[in-house]
Parts: sequence; structure tokens; C-alpha cells
Amino acid sequence: MQTCSVNSRSSQAEVDYLLKTSDVVSLHCPLTEKTRGLIGERELALMKKSAILINTARGHVVDKEAVTRALTDKQIKGYATDVFWDEPADPNDPFLDLQNVIVTPHILSSTTEFFEAVAVRCAENVLKVFGSQDLSNLEDRVV
Repeated sequence: MQTCSVNSRSSQAEVDYLLKTSDVVSLHCPLTEKTRGLIGERELALMKKSAILINTARGHVVDKEAVTRALTDKQIKGYATDVFWDEPADPNDPFLDLQNVIVTPHILSSTTEFFEAVAVRCAENVLKVFGSQDLSNLEDRVV
């Protein structure tokens, strides 16, 4: 299996290539003005009909109407998410009834492993600040 990734410094051509060639596109980014609606009609149209879109970032990173249309029209194969456009999700939202949608709770941060990793990262960053080193896990932020 081949994997590739893009980030905020990637060109539009690189993003388009990823969307056109990927079997699975998994989103992991904060919700900012730049990422709001990052995946919309144009991006979904580039994806393979067999592609699956996974959103574990934030609901509004994906345009709800565009992804609903793409799923209803079988433009992409499926969508999996643990984040929603409105929190908590409305249990009567017709989007949740689509047969090619999988939803799960957004609970990764409730695991022992997560809390241990956060504690270690915090301790490492405190030591880095006192040692005048760059902090871990910061990208495109002014500190």
C-alpha cells in the first residue's frame, strides 16, 4: 500500500493529486478559516468513486451539503466521521440515515494512552522552553 500526505504548505496540485489517486482520504487538521470547507464539491469531484473520506478533524472542514450529495449520488463510496457540523449531532438528521456513512463518538481523548501521551508531550515542551528549543506539535502558529 502506498501512502502520501499533504499539509498547509502543499501546493494545490499536490492536494489534487492526493484526492485523485487515494483510496482513503483521512482528514486531521484544526478548524481555521483556511480549513473551513476544505473538502467541498470540487474536491469530492476529484476523488475516485471507490474512495472513502474519513473526517476526524472537525465537522466544518467538510462541506455538509457537498458530501451529502456526493454520498447520495454515489460519487464517493463512503464517509466515516467522529465529528459533526452541529454538536451534539441531531439524531434526526437525515445524513445519519445514509447507508454509506459510519459515525462513531469522538472519544480518543478518553483513553489512558491519550492522557499519558499528553502528559509526556507537556513535560517535553516545558523542558524545551527552558532549554530555548522549538516546541513540539506546533505548525503555522505564532507563539
